[in-house]
Amino acid sequence: MKKQTVKTQMVNDEMMLPIPDGVTIADNYSVRVTANNQLIFTPQQPSVFEDPKYANTDFAQTELIKGTIGRESF
Repeated sequence: MKKQTVKTQMVNDEMMLPIPDGVTIADNYSVRVTANNQLIFTPQQPSVFEDPKYANTDFAQTELIKGTIGRESF
């Protein structure tokens, strides 16, 4: 996607940022403000650990990993 510029808009008493066409929209976002005042919107995704469908699933790894995984041997 090419760089686009949007302009803030006041709607009732709230500041809004329009979302450009072609962007997939999520229902909820977490918002972070960086040290240099950038806004970062990250789509919220359900956690598999909180999903009732997996309530009885043990996510612990039980298999042994064999061989070199990273840079253990130089």
